[in-house]
Amino acid sequence: MNFFDLASSCANTLFPRECIHCRRVVRGRSLLCAGCLDAVLTGKGQFTCGLRHSSGIWSCRAYSGAVRAYIRHFKFQGVKPVDTVLTAISAPFVRLLRERRVAFDLVIPVPMGPLKKLRKGSNHAETIARHIAAIAERPLEKDILHKKDKRPQTGSSRLERARNIEKAFFARNGRRLAGRSVLVVDDVITTGSTIDSCARVLIRAGAEKVYGFTLAKTPLAAPVYKVNAPGDKNGDAKPGRYEGRQIPALPQGETERHKGKV
Repeated sequence: MNFFDLASSCANTLFPRECIHCRRVVRGRSLLCAGCLDAVLTGKGQFTCGLRHSSGIWSCRAYSGAVRAYIRHFKFQGVKPVDTVLTAISAPFVRLLRERRVAFDLVIPVPMGPLKKLRKGSNHAETIARHIAAIAERPLEKDILHKKDKRPQTGSSRLERARNIEKAFFARNGRRLAGRSVLVVDDVITTGSTIDSCARVLIRAGAEKVYGFTLAKTPLAAPVYKVNAPGDKNGDAKPGRYEGRQIPALPQGETERHKGKV
């Protein structure tokens, strides 16, 4: 045992670390106790359809419990997420996309506004996207999709989110999107309006299809609906009443049927 390991061991004995979710004492440098870590690694995944522009969003976990604590810790505390946990959560879903022949050519993170990125110092969505790009062996593009500085979406209603985010994004270097499919990556979705707005901009800039990928999805009181827009080339579907469709099963996942008004 070297000096640093000995010092760390002494520090953990004198000042034991607590699980960031349940506050039980944890050993070593882990952020979560064994029980909470198991909940993060074995949780259920979800698929969101019915968005106007995106071809669907895969979410690895529900945004609750230990998953919520883990994501909030690196999102708001400025802590880099643990690579091994990210891999364990996201790798099965990347494999699922391959099995379902969901092909994408580029990985693009949901961007931050310039002032927010300057204040935070890094973009957590970009950290996740870099990890996904490495697993999927696809290029990460950070200079195509951009965002204007807007007020935070946290705490906003579904309608308010849609209105706030509608004109927040814009694209540059659109020629690199021509005829290509894109995977847009974020940490958490609630209604899907953020990724759907990104998809709208990317499709208009030349992308053929846009999929979404997030670590987690916030449980909604109201469902997300399937909206069909036959013959619509730009993805400008109009809201209305449409039949939902059965969601394909995910690894250790769940199925949802969506039906009703948007």
